[in-house]
Amino acid sequence: MDPVTRFDVFCRMLADLGTPIRPGMKLLDFGCGEGGMVQAALDQGFDIYGCDLFDVEYSYHWNGRAIAPRLREEGRLRKIGTPYRLPFDDSSIDVVLSDQVFEHVLNYPQALAELRRLMRPGGFFLHAFPSRYRLIEGHIYVPLASIFRPRWWLLLWASLGVRNEFQRGMPAREVASRNADYLPRGTNYPPAHQIKREFGNFFSKVAFVESAFLPYSDRPRFLAKVPLGPALYGLLFSRFLYGIRDVTDA
Repeated sequence: MDPVTRFDVFCRMLADLGTPIRPGMKLLDFGCGEGGMVQAALDQGFDIYGCDLFDVEYSYHWNGRAIAPRLREEGRLRKIGTPYRLPFDDSSIDVVLSDQVFEHVLNYPQALAELRRLMRPGGFFLHAFPSRYRLIEGHIYVPLASIFRPRWWLLLWASLGVRNEFQRGMPAREVASRNADYLPRGTNYPPAHQIKREFGNFFSKVAFVESAFLPYSDRPRFLAKVPLGPALYGLLFSRFLYGIRDVTDA
């Protein structure tokens, strides 16, 4: 049996939400990283593209996987411009996906206006967000650094040996200094109500849908059957946001 990819999970969630991805649709992986989701969708015959900054420290090893250079050469991976300019025509994308990307988006209105521009009316999206209350910040590995980041806290954990893959061998003060510089410039963890409000300014039927994810998850699957389980998962682990560009929105 073939392994279930992240793209498979997104497809199943969207089908359960009443908007399945169909052949002939054009897909975008916003913040595609090394192109794993793009390749998974291509393997299934979908017309998908990815975009990213290609040079964000702490995020990706662009030469780490052979597929990334090849997908870029094929035009499947494209670079995000500044500010958040995406290399796609107006109303040209049917489905936008992202997986743990919006914690790097510092200006939601700019990014969402651009995503709305390229989505066709009736198009839909599904975005996965790491929770701001997740115990370990996923880029520098410092506990609670998404919401608590004084320099002494960063230095404490650096002194205890906490490093990400880019920081191995660095002295503690340099690690703390880099992290203190990176966190406000490279991460953004707004509360859930703010995220929903920002998306609601550009799209319709915006809703958090952790309940659609949990049946297809691995370790936290039992939470799908627990009262308030999806809400607890969204609070402490990851959130999934779904929405549509209204068909009347021209």
